[in-house]
Amino acid sequence: IANLIPPAKWNVAADLYGLPVSLKTAWDGGYMFRQGALLGFRHPSEWLSAWGPMIKSFSDPVYARQIQDQLATRPLANLAHEAGLQFDEIWQSNEFFSSRLAEKLKGLKGSPRSFVAPGNWIRTGAFDNVIRGWLPSGHDLNAAPINSIADMTALTGKTEQDVKDLALLYNALSGKSNIPWLRGQSGPLRLPFFAPGWALSIPEAVGRTMLSPGARTEGAKVLAGYFGFVAGAELMGDIAGIWDAELDPRSTNFGKVRWKGTQEYTDPTLGMAAWLRLMAQLAPTPGPQGWSQYYKTTGGNLVQRPGFETLLGRFMRGKLHPIPGELWSWAEGQNIVGEQRRFTGVNAETALSVLNTAKSLFAPLTPVDVIEGY
Repeated sequence: IANLIPPAKWNVAADLYGLPVSLKTAWDGGYMFRQGALLGFRHPSEWLSAWGPMIKSFSDPVYARQIQDQLATRPLANLAHEAGLQFDEIWQSNEFFSSRLAEKLKGLKGSPRSFVAPGNWIRTGAFDNVIRGWLPSGHDLNAAPINSIADMTALTGKTEQDVKDLALLYNALSGKSNIPWLRGQSGPLRLPFFAPGWALSIPEAVGRTMLSPGARTEGAKVLAGYFGFVAGAELMGDIAGIWDAELDPRSTNFGKVRWKGTQEYTDPTLGMAAWLRLMAQLAPTPGPQGWSQYYKTTGGNLVQRPGFETLLGRFMRGKLHPIPGELWSWAEGQNIVGEQRRFTGVNAETALSVLNTAKSLFAPLTPVDVIEGY
């Protein structure tokens, strides 16, 4: 590797490799509807009030630092820190914004700030809401501050593990995995995958809800409440003719809804549909068109799964970083949803494949979804 990329150029190579992810998540505003959705459903006031900090932080770095200082010095900040609640700094790279080259492009410098600010706002506000609910009625934090877990347990009877379980659960529910080697930029899954910390955060939240006593009740309220609402909304919208809900586990768009009159698919499951689809396809099913033998393309066609491609392989392919994902698509001749990737000479067909590759590598996620839908 050192012969291919000299050590002196590793940082440059890393910046170039991280550029597609930074560009795809720039101008996206997607935190509120992706990572922030679960806690936002449980704590709607925190979600609604986070829009202002998100928008203002994009254009005003001074305001972003003021918001950070405000959150870092709030009455329950020391307790949250000791419990392990994640608090991101606007100057630190993360799995969505890790390329220093992106920060030099006009209009991109504010994107990390507008991602970090609402995340910290919702996560800290939601945590504080639960903690305040545990306190005796009428407790004044200004007159009797709580600066440690010991203060909290003495006052409420909650255990140290209860407080820590809540913090770690809320990290996972807001898109922040607690797995140590996913926290740093050097985590082994960072190279081949797109935002693995976020991809694994909801399954981790499910596991913490099941296995951590202090997270069980709160996790069940958040997950059952949100996904119960989503399932009901998908069915009601389908019946009312607002959208078509894709409920076939063989489909690439399983769990998503397609708005009537468009090709726009929206995933209200926050990425959990992919995990549910994998579990459904792994389940044994009778008949020649079983879930594990075929998959359905976006166009609705049933395609026999290639022999070399296992269910797990297809699932992992859907989580790849844009660069290895596109390399795989060109090697196979199409991407994961059947969009062509072929060089057939200097012609319109090849040009379309190149254009789609450029879109896949660099175009922001939400604007592309909206444009393609219409």
